[in-house]
Amino acid sequence: MSMTCEVSDELVAEYQKFVKSRKYNTAFVMKINKEAHKVELEDIITHGDIEEIAEDLNPIDPRYIVWSAELSLPDGRKKYPIAMIFYIPSTNPATATVYAATLKTLEKKLNMQKTFELRDADDLTKEWLSDRLMKI
Repeated sequence: MSMTCEVSDELVAEYQKFVKSRKYNTAFVMKINKEAHKVELEDIITHGDIEEIAEDLNPIDPRYIVWSAELSLPDGRKKYPIAMIFYIPSTNPATATVYAATLKTLEKKLNMQKTFELRDADDLTKEWLSDRLMKI
């Protein structure tokens, strides 16, 4: 049995709708359904505060979080990066392996250009994310 979980066309379609909505400072949160052995949408969060999202993350359950941002550059221009946060806390090794094995497939299906790994939800702050997004 493959360690990689399915990334369905339905999930990809939901993600494309999320991107086309052009709403910024929003999150598309995904998890693995262990019984169905596939990645599924858990939530679309539109309240725009990455630190609130961090507070809601379970300290043992990995997640894939796509963040659509609006950043102000020093010269006044705006930048609209989209990046994935691979939240992989200390968890049971089998779960971590399945999430890690599925990551590349998910990145490819969503055409994700940049992924940041996050081990501790307490590190997910506006500053942590802005520092990384400004480099995209």
